Amino acid sequence: MLDDHSLFMNGLKHILAKPFKVNFRTFNSIKSIEHADLNYNNYDLMISDLDLPNEDIFYFFEKIKQNFTIPILVISMHQKISLIRKCDKFEVNGYILKNDDEFLLNAVCSILAGKNYYSPSIKKIINSFSAQKKLLSDREEQVIKYICDGYSNQKMANFLNISIETVKTHKKNIKVKLGVSDTAELIDYAKKNIIL
Repeated sequence: MLDDHSLFMNGLKHILAKPFKVNFRTFNSIKSIEHADLNYNNYDLMISDLDLPNEDIFYFFEKIKQNFTIPILVISMHQKISLIRKCDKFEVNGYILKNDDEFLLNAVCSILAGKNYYSPSIKKIINSFSAQKKLLSDREEQVIKYICDGYSNQKMANFLNISIETVKTHKKNIKVKLGVSDTAELIDYAKKNIIL
């Protein structure tokens, strides 16, 4: 287990010890786990948080996945679609929220059986994002990219070979579809959800 909160790790050990009757190793940082010089293939599952101070958990996941076969279950408080999608990109086998306690045993059992497991709340976030993304046309996605790159309406119109009025219409439609009220919110949404 990799988490910087010992109380959380001890609670997790207590919950999982009875049904699985296995030994646990706990670490509070990537540095501490790397110093242990583990052969991860000797373990059935790695459980990890995403939020470790001053450490790049995704770089660590990438190294693990390149060199070992151990599955990874993320237990995190983060509900951002960008982090969920990043976990998928780095072949994380499961993702549940820290308040998804009723799904913990299902997640562990599924992953140990060779399946991936994303809790219902995580699936809902993924489905909600997919539905919003389907609402956008290819042209609207281009407009969002140019907005995030700081292009003026005139510059967008020139690049897309359309009128400024059409650019303004696209911007208005995008805001309505995504439920944002201004450009700052739109940029924030785009950054969080990595739609580009």
